[in-house]
Amino acid sequence: MAEKAYIVEAVRTAGGKRDGRLSLWHPADLGAKVLDEIVSRLDMDPELVDDVIFGCVDQVGAQSGNVARNAILSSSLPESVPGTSVDRQCGSSQQAIHFAIQAVMSGTQDVVVGGGGGASVLVPFVAEQLQLQYEKADYAEVISSIGVASSMMQEQLEETVVNPNPEQISKLHKKIHDILIEKGSTPESISVDSVYIPEKSLLRVTAFGNVELDNGLTAKNIFSKDEAMERALEISDIPKDKINLAFETDHYFVFTGNITTKKLMMKKSKQPIIIIDKYGREKLSLTNAKLIKGGISELESGLNKTLSSDYEISPQVYLLNELKLMDFSGLTSKSHIIDAIKKELEDFSNACVIVESKK
Repeated sequence: MAEKAYIVEAVRTAGGKRDGRLSLWHPADLGAKVLDEIVSRLDMDPELVDDVIFGCVDQVGAQSGNVARNAILSSSLPESVPGTSVDRQCGSSQQAIHFAIQAVMSGTQDVVVGGGGGASVLVPFVAEQLQLQYEKADYAEVISSIGVASSMMQEQLEETVVNPNPEQISKLHKKIHDILIEKGSTPESISVDSVYIPEKSLLRVTAFGNVELDNGLTAKNIFSKDEAMERALEISDIPKDKINLAFETDHYFVFTGNITTKKLMMKKSKQPIIIIDKYGREKLSLTNAKLIKGGISELESGLNKTLSSDYEISPQVYLLNELKLMDFSGLTSKSHIIDAIKKELEDFSNACVIVESKK
């Protein structure tokens, strides 16, 4: 039996503000960053980790399904490393560390990671679902990093299909969109990514959405056009005199820049594009891309001119309609991309398509 246990490294993520930059991070991915940093700082073999124990209150939404184990699967640690989550309310993370220490002192394990995170931003949503009353501090400047990310929901669907047609893609998009709505995501927060893996004949669709956490505070945080532009300037390298509002819906702002760089005798122009939602959250940022906007006919014409007939590497293609952002980057066929976008636009009169430029 070991007589002592030693804490050899301590790592944490940054504190997050409501609707801040961490709000788009999934909690498992945030946890994975911590695990990867521990391994990196100690320069250790990740297979030496015997267990990962996270304390987590309100294990619902993105934090459900054992967030410690999900963090391992999102990290560089091998799948063989086990993980478990404990809930002792306000003492959960401390209890996780105590369990880790006890495992080492008992001699049953040698290297254990203990930690965790809170999820105060989930309280309004959970309380509403359980029909419970709650109280929390108003206008807290900083809340838990994992807690901020826990307002995000993620779902993934897979379907075995050979050369999926637009109807199959659209059907899967609608299905996953409806799943997130049923779980509490606001429609305008949902973004959908699709990828087709030809060697497996597998169509995979992933969707992300955010819970409406607090209607009173959220209403005060809706960004005006000028505030959205200021946010875009903060998180991009676009000069203030080079940024323009290129497209707008009730839920999104699309900003473009016009940047020219000189190298020797050559001039090179690029058009960065950034999408900000009405709460000031970054939804997409590309260093150089083309924007095509209009109705179905304008988008189809623009895509025919922009896209090559075949790609060895899938082009980065995104569709933004009045309600949601969709990623078609997993489709390699030009005709499949155009047909899928046309199918999605049957109920919308105006939209824009963003195509990343590799030049």
